[in-house]
Amino acid sequence: SAKPTMAQPTLLVIGAHHDDCEYAACGLILKAIAKGYRVVLVTLTGDHSSWAPTSSRSDEVRRGLLDVANEVGVEKRFFNWGYHQVRYGDEGIRMLTQLAQELQPQIALIHWPNDFWPDHEAAGKLAKHALWFPSIEFCTTIGSQPKPRLFAFEAGPNQTDSSVPFRPDSYVDVTDVIDRVAHVIHRIDDVIAGRSL
Repeated sequence: SAKPTMAQPTLLVIGAHHDDCEYAACGLILKAIAKGYRVVLVTLTGDHSSWAPTSSRSDEVRRGLLDVANEVGVEKRFFNWGYHQVRYGDEGIRMLTQLAQELQPQIALIHWPNDFWPDHEAAGKLAKHALWFPSIEFCTTIGSQPKPRLFAFEAGPNQTDSSVPFRPDSYVDVTDVIDRVAHVIHRIDDVIAGRSL
C-alpha cells in the first residue's frame, strides 16, 4: 500500500486472530479507506503453525492473508503469539505501546476487554493499556502523543462475559459496501481453508 502522508489520519485495528479485525469491522475499514485513512490491521496470533487448521500451511496462510490485505488496501501486521497463547503482560504492553508510538492513530478499534474468549480478552486489555495508558518504561514520548478515539468491538455472538455485557453505542452504516465486506470475508475464509483462490 502507499506510504502515509504527514496529514493522513490512521485507523488502527487490533485483533487476536487472523480474521477478528475484518469480521468485526470490515465495513468501517472499507469506509475509512475511502475517506483517505491509512488503515493498519494487527493480528496478535500470527503464528499460524500453532493452530491445527493452518499448522501445515503457515507460510501459505500468511501470504494469502497479506494478499487479501493488499487487495483491500490495508496494511496487515502480525505479532508472533500462538493460538490460545495471548497473555496480558509486559511483553504485549511493550509491543503495542511501541506500535502506537510509531503509528499515532487517531482512531483505534480493539476487542471488548470483557470478552469471554481468553485471546480476545487479553488482546483488548493489552490494546487499552498501550493506547490509553502507555507504560512509561516502554514509551519515549509519554505525554506528547494524543490518545486515539478508542472503540471496542465484539468478535462474535456469545463471546462476552454475561456479567459485563457488550453494549454497542456507535453504529456505522455499511450498506453501500456490504457486498465488498462479504467478498473480503469469503477471501479470508478461503485462505484459512486452503481453497484455491
